[in-house]
Amino acid sequence: MVPPELVPGLKIPELAITDGSTEVEWVPVSLSGWATRREPSMLLPLDRRSARSMRRYRRFVPVLVLVLLLQLAAWVLRLADLLPNARLVTGGLLVAVFGLILWLKAGMPAKTPRRTRSGEVRIPAVPEAVAQQWIALNPGVRPRS
Repeated sequence: MVPPELVPGLKIPELAITDGSTEVEWVPVSLSGWATRREPSMLLPLDRRSARSMRRYRRFVPVLVLVLLLQLAAWVLRLADLLPNARLVTGGLLVAVFGLILWLKAGMPAKTPRRTRSGEVRIPAVPEAVAQQWIALNPGVRPRS
């Protein structure tokens, strides 16, 4: 757990928070669960595979939101009986939504950082060696199981 007052001046070791590897890529990781540009994010070291997946996720979440809005519009038009071939359109959009979600989540770290209600940043499932480095570099950071 990283207390909120330590977040701005945090010293982050160059070890991947995902697997502890030393070959890292620094990627902005959303702290809210949604990867929009407006949400708070933190630049964190990830292994190459996770970094690539995180970048893809951040890039394509707006597309997913657009497809979800199209799905909602199609359902409304279907209920109003204004959409020809309504089942085909809504079914196709539904398949697109699930396909996009599966594609975006492929390769993502199992658990991503979150900001708690109290403002602390929680980074779950960090390897022990990485956690010890964070604690050594940042007095006040504490482990949580």
